[in-house]
Amino acid sequence: MLAGTYNIICEQNATFQMFFTWKNKETGVPYDLTGYTALMQVRTAKCDESCSVLIIEFSTTDSSIVLGGVAGTVQINATPTQTAALATGQYYYDLLLNTGSNKYRVIQGTFTVSGGVSE
Repeated sequence: MLAGTYNIICEQNATFQMFFTWKNKETGVPYDLTGYTALMQVRTAKCDESCSVLIIEFSTTDSSIVLGGVAGTVQINATPTQTAALATGQYYYDLLLNTGSNKYRVIQGTFTVSGGVSE
């Protein structure tokens, strides 16, 4: 199963929320995410920590990612304080869903931080 591509724009100084449903492409039925964990990292380059800098991380561990169980929903959240700390520019991300025995890279793409004026 190949990861979908979705390019994200995150605005500085504003609440960031992203919401989607992970569905089977053939049947349209949502995947049951009960028991899954999730991790999304935004980095300066398409590689691990050996050649890129981590900009921000989202996970089910810190509740910045919330999974919707049988509904197959994924919600990613950042506070205005968190987005204010991000430098403007274009970065790269991917989102991994982990069953404990399998990992699925569900989406990937660019993560562009749009500069803000008002705080």
